[in-house]
Amino acid sequence: MELHRIIKSDARRALRGCWGKSVAAAMIIFGAYLSVALAESVFLFVFSEDAVAFDFLALSNASLTAIIITGGAALTYFLLMPALALGFAKLHFAFAEGREESVSAVFDMFSSFKSFVKSIVFTVAFSLRHAFCAAVALVPGGVLFYLAENYIVPESRTVHLLKISACCVGIALMLLCLALAFIYAQRWHAASYYFVSGRKVHESFKLSVRATKGMRVHIAGFKASFVGWWLLNLLVLPVLWFVPYYSVSSAIYAKYLISKLEHAPVETPITGPEPEDETE
Repeated sequence: MELHRIIKSDARRALRGCWGKSVAAAMIIFGAYLSVALAESVFLFVFSEDAVAFDFLALSNASLTAIIITGGAALTYFLLMPALALGFAKLHFAFAEGREESVSAVFDMFSSFKSFVKSIVFTVAFSLRHAFCAAVALVPGGVLFYLAENYIVPESRTVHLLKISACCVGIALMLLCLALAFIYAQRWHAASYYFVSGRKVHESFKLSVRATKGMRVHIAGFKASFVGWWLLNLLVLPVLWFVPYYSVSSAIYAKYLISKLEHAPVETPITGPEPEDETE
């Protein structure tokens, strides 16, 4: 698609001279994540009998000390990562608009307690929306798979084939519904960028839904075009090139959608003909 090609080209152009800042910002976030994980491992090694973080599925087998340490690490992630991630988005939105911005923008959400709390509220609202979409998408196929697995008894070859077919249909239905949910969730693509531009939490989602109307399939296709890069990231080193590229590309797409909504013609109410002047 021509729009996607233009956005990616603009992203590469916007990153000229800014790539180092973007990589530095990414390393700050990764360093914060790694520091918490390292601190958790050290505390578990020193104060707990468990050598690694406990498994939540085997909670009854974990010591109280391990639960406290791992819970503290999880709470630290919950408090730190939303503000850092939104600061990262703010940095790249500035690059998308052609503005100079320092790496310190990553810490902008820590500038006040109000901004810090709002960043957590926004991230929770954003995550819950996506999680709800995924959960609903898994229901039809998941129910079919569960019924086939537990209630179809393969007493004969025909019934056995029926069970396999039902399970396959259930898996295919889950994948199809997840794809549809992914497309639907693109209605919130611009929400983060509205929020870091100073909008309120609820207003950010509301404006994003309006800005992405009629474009959600295209946004999903745009993100799907980076699948090859996501797979290449398994080699680790390409991450330093891809993360800035993808982040700025997403910000430019959001900027395009926001600008398109702002310049959309305002619909005026249709009124009937003016009454004729009866004074003659």
